[in-house]
Amino acid sequence: MDNNPGSKDLFESCEDSLLDNLQDYAIFFLDANGKIISWNKSAEKLMGYRAEDVVGTHFSILFSKEDVESGEPDDELKIALREGMYVKEGVMLRKDGSRFLAEIVTVSLRDSNGNLMGFAKIVRDITERRKLEIAKRRMKRALRVLCRVNGAIIHCERENELLNKACQIIVDEGGYRFAWIGYVTPDDIKPVAKAGEGDVELPDLSWNEDEGQRDLEGTADSAAIKTKKPILRDTRYGSAVSLPLVYKDEVFGVLNIYAGEKDVFDEDEVNLLKELAENLAFAIADHRARENAERVNKAMQFLLKLSTMEVDTNTLLHEALNEVVKLTDSKYGFFGEFGADDFRALVWSRDVMAECRRNEIHFQVSKGSLWAEAIKEGKTLIINQGEFRLPKGHVPINNFLAVPVFKNNTGFMIGLANKSSNYTKADAELTKFFAVNMQQILEKKRVDELQRTIIESTGTAMIIVKEDTTISYANRIAEKLFALPKERLLGKSWIEFTAKEDREKILRYHKLRRIDPKLAPKSYEVKLIDAKGRVKHVLLIISMMNPNMSLISLIDMTEMREAEKVIKESEMRYKLIFESSMDGIIIMDMDARIIDCNESALKILNTRREEITGRKFTEIGIIDEEDLPYFMERFYRGISEKKSEMELKVRVDGEIKWLEILLNLIEVDGKPDMILSIIRDITEKKLMEEKEKAYVRRLKILHELDKGILARKPLNESLKPVVESIRDFVRCDVVAILAYREDGLEAVATSSNIKSDEIDKILKMVRIEKTRVDDLLELNEFSELEKQLLRAGLTSYLCMPLMAKDEPVGVLFLASKRRKAFDEKMEFIVDISAQLAVALHEAILSEMRQRAFEQINDNIEKFAILVDKIRNPLFGISGIADTMISDERAKKLIKEQVDRILEIISALDEGWLESENIREFLKRGYGS
Repeated sequence: MDNNPGSKDLFESCEDSLLDNLQDYAIFFLDANGKIISWNKSAEKLMGYRAEDVVGTHFSILFSKEDVESGEPDDELKIALREGMYVKEGVMLRKDGSRFLAEIVTVSLRDSNGNLMGFAKIVRDITERRKLEIAKRRMKRALRVLCRVNGAIIHCERENELLNKACQIIVDEGGYRFAWIGYVTPDDIKPVAKAGEGDVELPDLSWNEDEGQRDLEGTADSAAIKTKKPILRDTRYGSAVSLPLVYKDEVFGVLNIYAGEKDVFDEDEVNLLKELAENLAFAIADHRARENAERVNKAMQFLLKLSTMEVDTNTLLHEALNEVVKLTDSKYGFFGEFGADDFRALVWSRDVMAECRRNEIHFQVSKGSLWAEAIKEGKTLIINQGEFRLPKGHVPINNFLAVPVFKNNTGFMIGLANKSSNYTKADAELTKFFAVNMQQILEKKRVDELQRTIIESTGTAMIIVKEDTTISYANRIAEKLFALPKERLLGKSWIEFTAKEDREKILRYHKLRRIDPKLAPKSYEVKLIDAKGRVKHVLLIISMMNPNMSLISLIDMTEMREAEKVIKESEMRYKLIFESSMDGIIIMDMDARIIDCNESALKILNTRREEITGRKFTEIGIIDEEDLPYFMERFYRGISEKKSEMELKVRVDGEIKWLEILLNLIEVDGKPDMILSIIRDITEKKLMEEKEKAYVRRLKILHELDKGILARKPLNESLKPVVESIRDFVRCDVVAILAYREDGLEAVATSSNIKSDEIDKILKMVRIEKTRVDDLLELNEFSELEKQLLRAGLTSYLCMPLMAKDEPVGVLFLASKRRKAFDEKMEFIVDISAQLAVALHEAILSEMRQRAFEQINDNIEKFAILVDKIRNPLFGISGIADTMISDERAKKLIKEQVDRILEIISALDEGWLESENIREFLKRGYGS
C-alpha cells in the first residue's frame, strides 16, 4: 500500500468528496493491511476517537475483544477482498467502551490495473432504527395476541378452557416466554392457568408470610391489585408485567406475562395488554354470570322436581345433597340442622365419608370448630386455604363452604368441601338458595308455596303455563312486565300477549317441546305486547316442570334493543356522511396514527386504505422533512385548542399538492380520544395564488431594474435589488447575475448567505450552459463547480443562460442547501430569466451608449482646445509679419497663408458648432 504513489492522491480525492457533517455515519479508509489511514469528523463524532488517536492503528480497535478473538475484523476484509463489497450488521465499540448496533459496509479499492489499494469503511448507527423495528414488532405481537384472545373469548364455553387458551395464545402468538393467571382470595393469589416453557416457576404467594410461601405484600402482583393498574418489573428471567383483572371496580385476579429480555414492555404494548386484561376480565365475569345463571336455573328445575317427588325424607335429602355437590363442583358435603348449642348432620356424601372413621357428625356449637364457626358468626363462611384443626379420623380438608340458614334460634346448614378450585360468592349464593328451599321442604310447606318462593326470589319475570298455554302462576315481576295484576293474568293464554309474527314459531316450539324437550330451543327472543299496548323485546327461557307444565322465565331486553337500534341508526348516519362527503375525512388517534378514512381522502392521497390504516400520517411519505415540524405543531395545537387549521404542502406520486386541513378534537367522557381531520385539495387555488405572486414579483423586479437603468445607475447597483428579490421569493441561498463580456462571464450582482470568498470561487466556475441539479449527492461524478458547491454546504443548483436575439448576454445562477429547491418556482425562474435577458441586454447597450457619449464629449472638448491653440499662433505670425518683415512681397505671401489657415479654422469652427449641437442632443438623451 505504501509503495503505491497514487494511493494517497486517491484517498485524498475520495475524502474531499465526502461531508464531515454526516449524521449517524462514519466514513474512513484503511490500507491493505487494515490500518486506518483516513479519519474524518463524521467518524470522530460517531466513534469518539480523534484522527491522531487511530490513524496508523489497525481498525480492530473498533471491535470488542471477543469479536477480535473470533477473527471478525479479518473476516470482513477477506470477504470484501473476494466480493468487492461486504455489508453486514454488527456491534461496534466506541472509545468510551460503549457499544452500538451498526450497519457496516466494507469496500475494496483497486487501481486501474486491479491492484489492491486498500479499503473504504462506512459505518452507520442503526440503534434507533432497530429500537423502532422492535417496538413495532412488539406492538404487532400484542395486537395479534389481543385479536386471538378476543376470538377465544367468543368461542370458549368454559372459564377454565378460556384461561388456559388465553395463556397459550400469549405464549404461542405473542412469542412471550411465560404467562400465568392467578385468582385473588382473602389469603393468597392462586394460580389457575399457565403456559410457556423454561425455568419460570409459578410463585407461591400469600398475604402473610408463612413457611414455604412468599409474602404477597410489596410484590408487583400486590401493587397491581391495589392500584388496579399494570405494574412493570425486571425479573431474573427478563422482564414481566402484572395486569389486574378488574370487573366493576373489583380486582379478582392477575394476569402475569414474562418476556425473555429486560425492559421490553413499552407504553403502547402495555396499553394493548391492558385492553387484553380488561376483555379477559369481562369475559370471565360473563362466563361466571352465565354459568351461575345456568346453575340457578338447574337448581330451580331440580328443586321444583324435588318438590313433586314421592320419596322418604332421607332419599330426598340425599338427592338434594348430590345435586348441590355437583353444582358447586365439590368433592363432598352434608346437610344438617342446629339448635341453640347443638348441631347434627342429617345426610352426608356416602362415597367420600366412607373414608371417615367417625360414625356421625354431631357436636356442640360452642365447643366445635370449622363448621361451627359459621353458626357462631351467623354468616356464610368461605375458607379456601389454611390449616384446619380437625378431629382425629376426619377426612382431609383443602377448602370448605358453610352456609347456615337461621330461623329464630334454630336453622338449617349446608356444608361443602374440597372443591378443585376456590369457592366463590356465587357458590355461596347458590348454596344459600338451596339451603333456604331445602329448609322449606323440610318444614313440609306446600308445593305451590315452594314454587312461589323459588320464582319470586329470582328477580326475573316468571310464569307457569299449562299444556294449553294458559297461565297458572305469575310472580310480581311478571305482573309488571304484562302490566296486569295476577288475578287478570291467570287463565289467559300467554301467547295472546305476543306479536302475531311470532305466534306460529311459539306454537311450533310448544308442540315440539312436549314431544321431546331437545327438539325445541331452551331460549329464544320474541316481541311481547303488554296490556297497555307497549311492545317489549323479551328473551324466553323455557323449562319443562312435567309433561303438562312449563316454567317460563321472561327477561326484558327492550332497553338493550332500543339502545342497539339507536347505535345502529347513528352508525348508518355516520357512515352516510363519512362515505358521501366530497371532502376527505381522516380519523387519527392522539399520536396521529390513521384509524380510518373515507374514499374522498383516498382519492386525494391516491392510495389504498390498507396502505395507510394503522400508520402515522407523518409516515405515509407525503410530507417533506422540512414541513414535518409545522405539521406536528399544528396537530398538537389542534389537541390543546380542540381545533386547528393549516395549509400543507405534500407530495403525491412525486407531484406537489396543497391540502387545506381542519383538525377537530373528539372527546369521550371528557377525555381526548381521537382527531377528526377534514382535508381539501386546494392545489389549483394555490397554483393561481403562486402565479399571481410570481407575476407581481416579476413586475416589481423589472420595475426596480427599469428604475436603475433610467437613473443611469451602474449595472451592479441596478441589479442588486433584483437578485435580492429573486432570492427572497425562490427561498434559496445564492442568486447571482453574471454578464457576458469579451473575456468571459463577470458577476455583476450577487445575493447570498454564504461566505463571500466561497461565492467568488463558485461564480468563477459558472459557464453559459443550462444546468439543473436537484440533489448533488445523487450524482456519481462531480464537476469542479459541484465539488465547490458541496464544500459550501449547498445541495442543489440551477444555471439559466440569459439570451437576447439568440445571443448570450449572461447567466442567472441559483443555489440552495435544500434538495429540489426550485420545483415550486421553476415557472417563475424561466419567465424572469427571459425578461432579465432583455433587460440585461438593454442595460448593457445603455452602458455602452453612455461610454460612447463620454468619448464623443471628450473628443469635442479636445477639438475646441486644439482650434484655439492653432488660432493664437496665427495672430502672432501676422503681427510679426507687419512689424518685422520689410519685404512686402514676403509679407503678402505670409498673410495669404495665414488667411488661408484662418479660413480652414473658420470651417473647423463651423464643424465644432455642429458638434456642440450633437453633444447637446446626446446630453439630453444620455448625459448625466
